[in-house]
Amino acid sequence: MRGILVKYSGAIGLALLIAGYLFYSVYNQFDWRSLTSVFGGAALILIYLAANWSSIWQAISSRQGRYGSAAGATALLVMGIVVLINFLNFKNHKSFDLTETGLFGLSEQSKQVAANLTEELQISGFFASASGSQQFRDMMENFQQHSSLLHFEVIDPEVDVAAATRYEIRRNGQAVIESGTKKETVELLDFQDGWQPDNEERITNAIIKVTRQRDKSVYFLQGHGERDIEDSREEGFSLLAEALRKQNYQVETWNLAQQDKLPESVDVLVSAGPQVNFLPAEVQLIRRHLESGGKFLLMVDPQSDFDMNQGFLQDYGLALSQDIVLDVSGTGQLMGLGAAAPLAGSYASHPITSKLADFLTFYPRCQSIQVSEGSLGYDQVELIKTTVRSWGERDIEAEEVEFNEDVDRPGPLTLAAVATKTIVIEEEGPPASEESQQGAEDGGDKEEGGGGDEETPAEEPQDRESRLVLIGDSDFATNQYFGTSRNGDLFLLSVQWLAEDTDLLAIRPRSQTDRRVNLTAAQSQLIMWITAALIPLATLVAGFMVWSSRR
Repeated sequence: MRGILVKYSGAIGLALLIAGYLFYSVYNQFDWRSLTSVFGGAALILIYLAANWSSIWQAISSRQGRYGSAAGATALLVMGIVVLINFLNFKNHKSFDLTETGLFGLSEQSKQVAANLTEELQISGFFASASGSQQFRDMMENFQQHSSLLHFEVIDPEVDVAAATRYEIRRNGQAVIESGTKKETVELLDFQDGWQPDNEERITNAIIKVTRQRDKSVYFLQGHGERDIEDSREEGFSLLAEALRKQNYQVETWNLAQQDKLPESVDVLVSAGPQVNFLPAEVQLIRRHLESGGKFLLMVDPQSDFDMNQGFLQDYGLALSQDIVLDVSGTGQLMGLGAAAPLAGSYASHPITSKLADFLTFYPRCQSIQVSEGSLGYDQVELIKTTVRSWGERDIEAEEVEFNEDVDRPGPLTLAAVATKTIVIEEEGPPASEESQQGAEDGGDKEEGGGGDEETPAEEPQDRESRLVLIGDSDFATNQYFGTSRNGDLFLLSVQWLAEDTDLLAIRPRSQTDRRVNLTAAQSQLIMWITAALIPLATLVAGFMVWSSRR
């Protein structure tokens, strides 16, 4: 019995080592069971080596043993190299997402938000299922690659009831984001179906919310036929407003004519698709807003009665061409549209458009913009241009349109432009106190005694940049086209740049592309016959022909 135990101790020890490793890898626990398996297996292997040392040494010393030792050494060397590569990969982890839309990696916006963290951020995910915990852990590790200030933990609410109670967790799949005294709880979608891009967006928006000093405001002007941000029809702007609110902007409407003033705290002012001109008093309010370093986004469709070139836009070096841009290059067919929906041919190197260089945006029924030197000293940048095979059609009412050199403007044409100017804001010092005012009245006596109050030093003037964005179209951002290609991103990037939100100037997370193939009954039958009958039959015929030719 003892001899049998010694004889098979090596095999039993190896089996115990493998069992201990498998138990640890499956349950992720190195408890007494895995420890017993590992140490017991190692002891049995040592017993086998000690009992059979002479025969083992004889086998190693033989000619065949030397060859085997050389092969074993080579195998060990290869294994060592593999282990070293894995160790270096673990210490310097890099992952690559090769999917078309970057579905299993972070979006550019999430990376930028994480990289711009300046304070410690703690994210706690509450998951009872192993799959949900692992998916959440993978996503958090992706975030950690871009910031050492981001920390996370995964908590089982059924095990750590105290933590779930402390964070007021009501259900499985919630995450708590904390920064300083701010805390935000988000609901995450079920990870059972794999990676959920919406979860990344919710985490990113929560990070922005707890790290931002205040929520910035975007006001949409009303009273000139502008588009309605609450309209859920195709021509409405409800999707646009929802996207802004998801990024923690306060979105409101404002009627300048009724209020006769600007909102007290406005970060970005937007006029989307006005059909008539602003009133003179409204123009003065908008001018005053820009003069104080304000931000204004103006999107004007063609064939409207809005014509504010003289007395407003030209002062900033911008002008509407009052035409319709046609593009006969055929690029519009890529989006199922015609010549009256030109695609962007090129983008300027600018914070708004730099992230769009590899993507398409299109503009149904738009007009071109002209850039010149304005009277107010603003600098202009032409953001988006069409292709060479485009022109600005002036004769809009014609039944058949064609390029007329004497009237129409040849391409490439500008579809969007910005005008900027640095404004020096002189900030007043704090108001004088009663004691200082009394000191000023008795200044002579104080000066004689040498005990006058010291003057409050004036604050340094702060520079602000006045920014105006002009786009010759508002259709591109409507509900009908907001989610198509990168049209929605162009609008959001414009608002983010105007609001000076540098951490948001990136492409949003993208959803998974639906790649299902819908087949008719006839097509399904055809595929069945080809795969189940024709291909096997062809293989049999080819085999029979080869066999016949070799007889």
